[in-house]
Amino acid sequence: MKKIVISSIASLILVATPVFAVTTTTKTNDRAVKATLNVACVATAVNARESALSSAASTFGTAWAAAFSTRATALAAAWANTDATARRAAIKAAWEQNKTTNRTARNAFETARKAAWSKYRTAAKSCGPSAASDDTTSDNVDAKIGS
Repeated sequence: MKKIVISSIASLILVATPVFAVTTTTKTNDRAVKATLNVACVATAVNARESALSSAASTFGTAWAAAFSTRATALAAAWANTDATARRAAIKAAWEQNKTTNRTARNAFETARKAAWSKYRTAAKSCGPSAASDDTTSDNVDAKIGS
């Protein structure tokens, strides 16, 4: 009787244990091949991607805020100028500088965004089959940030 109870308890423990790997079966040349998706591996890859994107977005936001501050200072100085020709040139220069600074920040974010997604795709592929097919979201979801 004790053996039945012990084996029943052992069976319940094994069934109740969470599974961190998913096994899928694919057919290759009429031969079934089992491949395992390492869910923890994918979670690590997703965490690294999201951390990199968060850092890039923070850097981008800081750069844009600094650009607006610089523009405000430059425009205030331009409007303090009493010579109309000099004032117009200073206003134009302030806006051009702001445009260049914002473009540089946007390009840096875009480069970091693409790198984060590229690293994620490479890492997810090494985690086993169907990692990419479980999450069909692409890097386009982040492409409009700062546009």
